[in-house]
Amino acid sequence: MMDKASIRKLMKTKKASLSAEDKQREADLVLRSIEKMPCFQKAQSVLMYYSLPDELPTHKFVQKWAAEKIVYLPRVVGDDLESAIYGELATDGKYGIEEPTDAFVSPDEIDLVIVPAVALDIKGNRLGRGKGYSARLLPQCPQAFKIGVALKCRLLEELPVDPFVLHFDAWFTDRKGVGKGKR
Repeated sequence: MMDKASIRKLMKTKKASLSAEDKQREADLVLRSIEKMPCFQKAQSVLMYYSLPDELPTHKFVQKWAAEKIVYLPRVVGDDLESAIYGELATDGKYGIEEPTDAFVSPDEIDLVIVPAVALDIKGNRLGRGKGYSARLLPQCPQAFKIGVALKCRLLEELPVDPFVLHFDAWFTDRKGVGKGKR
């Protein structure tokens, strides 16, 4: 089995072969599947991500649902993520990522979390970018249903698992619901 650094390098190469149209087509399939889930339909508050160019695109989805649900986005503060309501965005954060400028909210107010993955395996394990931000934030949302999403080229049979690997309640690529976890 490859180590995490090798997997991240491989995933970077794989995503480079996808066009923006391919990524958007995959995102449409994944996000439509999520919209049909009872946990999404019931959720009043959703923590999403505002996609980077190498992630499953979410900008349209966030904008669409912000009118009907409380949509939170993460922002980097030191070595952690905090959540704030989607609204005005700024790019003056640590990595130049578009982040919300509103006040921080407690993660225990979040009903559903949708998290991107550099890679997912068929058991629902996630490999992130390696900084541990999501691994520190998600345990603060104990009641939230957690969904992992990735481009289909990033689905692997197996990932190296350690105590910091996130496991989701459900995970998706454009193959619809690849798997469902414990809930």
